[in-house]
Amino acid sequence: MTGAWYVLTAGALTIVGQIANGKTPAPRIIIGAFAAGTGLVLLSSAQPTIARQLGALILTTSLLTSGADVARGVISALN
Repeated sequence: MTGAWYVLTAGALTIVGQIANGKTPAPRIIIGAFAAGTGLVLLSSAQPTIARQLGALILTTSLLTSGADVARGVISALN
């Protein structure tokens, strides 16, 4: 999985977490995920290992900040 896919997944987790909290996702999340993903695509042509590690760091940060909200939203949707 490339770094850009990690960033795309992180952006989706953040958006789902905000929806689960009853908030409208901010446009800056979408713009930021697009900009970071584009940057990692460009970086991956020169340094694929670093791009993958930065993408994994961004995904880990998203899981730590929005993961609980996503889990609550999934649990409430299943009940």
